Amino acid sequence: MTDNGLQDWRVALTRRQVAQILLELAVCGLHPAPVRGPPCALGTRSPSMATQSWPGFLSQGEALLSLAMLLRLYLVPRAVLLRSGVLLNVSYRSIGALNQVRFRHWFVAKLYMNTHPGRLLLCLTLGLWLTTAWVLSVAERQAVNATGHLSDTLWLIPITFLTIGYGDVVPGTMWGKIVCLCTGVMGVCCTALLVAVVARKLEFNKAEKHVHNFMMDIQYAKEMKESAARVLQESWMFYKHTRKKDATAARRHQRKLLAAINTFRQVRLKHRKLREQVNSMVDISKVPESVGAGLREEGGWASGMKIWPWNRERWPGPSKRGHSLKV
Repeated sequence: MTDNGLQDWRVALTRRQVAQILLELAVCGLHPAPVRGPPCALGTRSPSMATQSWPGFLSQGEALLSLAMLLRLYLVPRAVLLRSGVLLNVSYRSIGALNQVRFRHWFVAKLYMNTHPGRLLLCLTLGLWLTTAWVLSVAERQAVNATGHLSDTLWLIPITFLTIGYGDVVPGTMWGKIVCLCTGVMGVCCTALLVAVVARKLEFNKAEKHVHNFMMDIQYAKEMKESAARVLQESWMFYKHTRKKDATAARRHQRKLLAAINTFRQVRLKHRKLREQVNSMVDISKVPESVGAGLREEGGWASGMKIWPWNRERWPGPSKRGHSLKV
């Protein structure tokens, strides 16, 4: 509204936005109503209350509403987006507008994954553990099962998350099994993210890669010289024993000659691949310089085009000079 200069807020309100607002109000309004009576187990009740039909933990409707309250977790990415400062940073907004980049939740997630990968994975893992442990305890307490205790679920969830599965504690209800299945899938995804982060940390930086390529270049050049010398040596020995008509020695040196030629070809191929990799790295590093040179040339050409009329007025052409001389 501010960017387009709109006066009425109803102009910017679409049906999709109205539906989204109503859905958010419905999600935030989900809450189980308080029940009458003690919310604890039967063991804590008095004898006079034993005849009443109080639920052991929560009824089916209350448990469903309690689990539906987890839909409010959609507010967490929104809070992280506002807390990151990306939307309030003028530099981010201007550069993003020039490059047509929309600052959404995925952009902030990628930003934190590049800047603080360890903290992000730790917070994500602990949050998933606590949330799924509470959900599993709510699902399992509807049945008389030892897995319904929060201490047991806090043990079962990490074991399932890490795909270990000792089998000492198992879910007893259908919803508990579904929660454990989802926990295993989330554990596999987090493990893949962890592997990607560790692999990125173990990669060479630019300086280390140049040093490694330089040393490998020297090693391959040395191996090529040794292989070429071995090829010449075996060729001479094969020629020598062929002239002497020693068939056994000639076959042995011919076999060694073919092996030496194969080794020389493999080393030369590795050396060629290394050279191509180094050349591609150099070409990529020269791209900003070439782009900057092109921009400088275009800037100089544009400045010359702007200055040219002024120079023409200050320094008249040959026709004007000739006319002034005639006068």
